[in-house]
Amino acid sequence: MSEFIIREEGFKLGWAEKVPSPQEGECFLLCQSGAGEQSSKLISYGVKYSSANIRHGHYNQKITLSLEEKNFNQNYIVVMRDTQFHFNVTVKMSYVLQDAQQYFFQGKMEEEDVGYTVKRAIRQQDERWDAWEDVQLQNALEYEIEEKLRQYKGVRFRGLQVSAVPEEAAAKIRDSNKKKTVGMHVSQNDTDEKIARNEQSERIADSEQRLKMKQIDDMAIMWQNFGNMGSVVNEYLKGNMDGKEFYEYLMRARSEKLGILQTAVSGDMLTQKEIMEKINEIFTDNEFRKMADVKQLQGGEVNKLEEKNTENVDNTEESAKEKLSEAEPTQEKAAFVDGDYIV
Repeated sequence: MSEFIIREEGFKLGWAEKVPSPQEGECFLLCQSGAGEQSSKLISYGVKYSSANIRHGHYNQKITLSLEEKNFNQNYIVVMRDTQFHFNVTVKMSYVLQDAQQYFFQGKMEEEDVGYTVKRAIRQQDERWDAWEDVQLQNALEYEIEEKLRQYKGVRFRGLQVSAVPEEAAAKIRDSNKKKTVGMHVSQNDTDEKIARNEQSERIADSEQRLKMKQIDDMAIMWQNFGNMGSVVNEYLKGNMDGKEFYEYLMRARSEKLGILQTAVSGDMLTQKEIMEKINEIFTDNEFRKMADVKQLQGGEVNKLEEKNTENVDNTEESAKEKLSEAEPTQEKAAFVDGDYIV
């Protein structure tokens, strides 16, 4: 007996007869022998139909069909690639008659057709999957079953569920392999993380070392160009000291040198020649002129300091010479006369 078809019988509607009404959960399909779907008439539960129209249709067959939903729930075995083991597969779904005319003329099926169709899809998956590929098997079965059920026209399949579980022995092997794989993965990731941390630490240390060496090199250049004034010039270049402060610092340093020189002169520690050499040394040791060659100085600060220094250097030099002259002991030279001689 075909699925959904309860019975098939001849039909003839007399002049005084009413159109028959199916029971709830059923429907009638009236048709002509040898005619197709276009010459059929569906009679649904609770609907009134004209007797004249039914008679004019010349229907001579009546098919009673069930509209009740049918459930499908079957268990199967899918052999694994390693044929010693298998998957336990369960297929669940429901189906119902959706279009009686299309079903009867295009997709009529026997009661066992759904079971056979599912079984053929199951058998196609034998020896294709390993124990840890249960999800892939499940997806493959869902696709194959849905595709094969499309041949049944007029039937609506709903809620397909496929479960694929390795048998107990295969599951133990699978879980054991997963633990090993996870352990190796975690160990590898931990090692990679340690390596990355070490590499980062090395990069930071190397960067700090290069920075220290650069600072040392910069300071060495300052000392080479500016002597003991190197650290002060460095502060000025960094912007930690403005031009006015820098100029005042240089003037104080020069005053300190002159003060020391005055002390030496007053104590008769230097000759007049040595005194003049020291004075020239102090006033020719011009830090501003040295700085003019340093391109990094910003905003023309050097030129401003040069101008200010030039305006003051002559007065400063003259003042210093005067003070040192006052500090020298005066001594008149004796005139030579005939017969005098130097001892």
